[in-house]
Amino acid sequence: MAERLFGVETEYALVATDGRGARVNQAVALEGLMQRARHQLPHLPDELSRGLFLQNAARFYVDAGGHPELTTPECSNPWDVVRYLRAGDAILLRLADGQGAARPRGRTALFRGNVDYSGTGSTWGSHESYMHRVDPALLPRQIIPHLASRLVYTGAGGFKNVSRGVEFTLSPRAAHIAMAVSSDSTSNRGIFHDKDEDLCGNLYHRLHVLCGESLCSELATWLRVGATALIVALCEAGLSPGEAVALRAPVEAMHLFAGDPTCTATAETVNGRRLTAVAIQRHYLAQAEAHVGDAGMPPWAGEVCRRWRAVLDGLDRGWESVATSLDWAIKLALYTDRVRGRGLAWESLGSWTYVVERLSAAWRQAKQGDRPLRADVVLGSASPIAAEVERLTPVVRRMGLSWADLGRFLDTRHELFEIDTRFAQLGDEGIFATLDAAGVLTHRVPGVDNIEHAIDHPPDVARARLRGQLVRELSGHGDRYCCDWEGVWDCQSGKCIDLSDPFVAVREWKGRGGEGFIPPGMFLAGLDAGAFLTLGRRRRRGRPDPIALNQAAFELRQRDQLDEAERLLRQAIEIEDAQVAADSPKRPHRRNHLSIVLLRAGKLGAAGQLNAEAWRLKAGRHDLVSGRILFVRIALRFLQDDRDVRLYVGQLKTLLQRASLDCPGDIALIWEVPDVLATLHDRLPAADTGLLGRVVEALNHRARLPALAAFDAWNAAPAVPLEAPWPDA
Repeated sequence: MAERLFGVETEYALVATDGRGARVNQAVALEGLMQRARHQLPHLPDELSRGLFLQNAARFYVDAGGHPELTTPECSNPWDVVRYLRAGDAILLRLADGQGAARPRGRTALFRGNVDYSGTGSTWGSHESYMHRVDPALLPRQIIPHLASRLVYTGAGGFKNVSRGVEFTLSPRAAHIAMAVSSDSTSNRGIFHDKDEDLCGNLYHRLHVLCGESLCSELATWLRVGATALIVALCEAGLSPGEAVALRAPVEAMHLFAGDPTCTATAETVNGRRLTAVAIQRHYLAQAEAHVGDAGMPPWAGEVCRRWRAVLDGLDRGWESVATSLDWAIKLALYTDRVRGRGLAWESLGSWTYVVERLSAAWRQAKQGDRPLRADVVLGSASPIAAEVERLTPVVRRMGLSWADLGRFLDTRHELFEIDTRFAQLGDEGIFATLDAAGVLTHRVPGVDNIEHAIDHPPDVARARLRGQLVRELSGHGDRYCCDWEGVWDCQSGKCIDLSDPFVAVREWKGRGGEGFIPPGMFLAGLDAGAFLTLGRRRRRGRPDPIALNQAAFELRQRDQLDEAERLLRQAIEIEDAQVAADSPKRPHRRNHLSIVLLRAGKLGAAGQLNAEAWRLKAGRHDLVSGRILFVRIALRFLQDDRDVRLYVGQLKTLLQRASLDCPGDIALIWEVPDVLATLHDRLPAADTGLLGRVVEALNHRARLPALAAFDAWNAAPAVPLEAPWPDA
């Protein structure tokens, strides 16, 4: 197969402020962005009605964890990948600016970043997909050395956000890679992701790479995809390109390579050799060059090999030779210059990091909570960690440091993290964009052009072209049509256009009577396209699956079809109550979901009754669902003009003080309620919606808990036992 298909998913960070400059709740900001997308962009809803397929065949949606994510259409060359990534940036910038509609009050900023420096320890980034016909079990050994070492040109650069000090790394994402092979994409991440969701038919597989990062450099992005696609092609041809460089400890090697800007660190292979990352890449390059003209290699293989070799040659001359073309080296030049301009030696950062790690550990032991580590407090006469400062003093002297520079180091650390965040900001305010506009960078790849055309048109590639054409033709028909990677559905007639063949070129509406399909009118009239498909795919024999009913109700709720959502949830509760034990966690979960639908519909009395019943059913078995029930309770009180929420806030405090909270059964770990927060935002004062928004963030990410201390209603409530009865329950 000479024609290769691949694509890239990019997760963005989003920050929004209102007309007064106050931070807008993340869920509300995301919902606003999605609403503008639905109103401004020709699209078809995806099969779960959670995202949109656009007329350029890309997909836009909000990913778990609250990040806007845009996936390129299937591309057949690295130029198109870069082109459609830049088109995606442009689409999101237009949405953020409110182009095509009345400009929204306030500002929305988007960042193509990879880690969060606020203290959450979060990472997001950019995944890749490569279509192939290799036995998936054979791939890890052949491709892991490549993925572990390619960061010398694909690394985004930045700092380890799990460190209390300043530790520059070629790849911030690498610090979050814990295993060689993993099925998990949110924890215990692996260099090789063994997910094999093909999203197509004809015996194709999909290599899903999650250890990559969002990049600004065209050259780095182009080579990241081009080189990896050639290695996949070598594997598909039955070769073993990674056999001779298999690493004894791949994760340790990746971390070692990421921490070495000189690119001279070596890692041991299974055959006992020690190789640098560049040497491993040269091995793969030689394999590709030896087969560049083979039938299974794409026509652009020679050009990739030429640029690949030029970059490796540059790295051998030193990182300064690529300091205008590769992300991590561009950043390193910026950061070394900034640190020295602040009166510190770049070489001293490692020593200061050791000192600050020690101080931070003592700070935590002194129970200083989330108070920031400040030099004047640490070194003051009333320092809570004076003993540790005294112990460290001779160490500081031996390292050639001075306590007088501690404050300067901490300030510089904060400044570096802010610069790293703003480096990849979309638009003219981004640091990379500013450098690029000034003409000081050399990252451009000739042939990456026609970005404006790519915003509205798909690539000229098989099903991507057909999908884009169908989106353009069928959008604007309400919820009649919906789409996924493998097909477009007419939910009124029950027909579909099958796109499971990635090289399909002819459209043909076909009847859809296979397993799980429910013809229109047979079951629950009024469902929108996404809910219709979900129920069709997950229906049990004779009656619908309550899990599918709940999911369909969630999708309907997100689209403001509240009557239909209520109807499905009442049916789900009726069916499930007859199937599960009396103490099943599904009972309170379903009832609280129904109370949310009723709250949004303005049926506050009925919502309160369901919410109270959900709390009673918890019966001392408290978990994440308990926090969600308490959130709804507080929201209902506010909506009913009852300001006395101390009992419920106090119980929430007690719950969130627990070391950890389970999330039972098939209940989602991340609670997505942007529609609820948007409803509350329209009906309640800013202080109330601010508190409720922060409660959701704390339930989803415990590191966000300290933000609740900014609200009087939170501070005024003492902790209350979870067993304390509700007065009207």
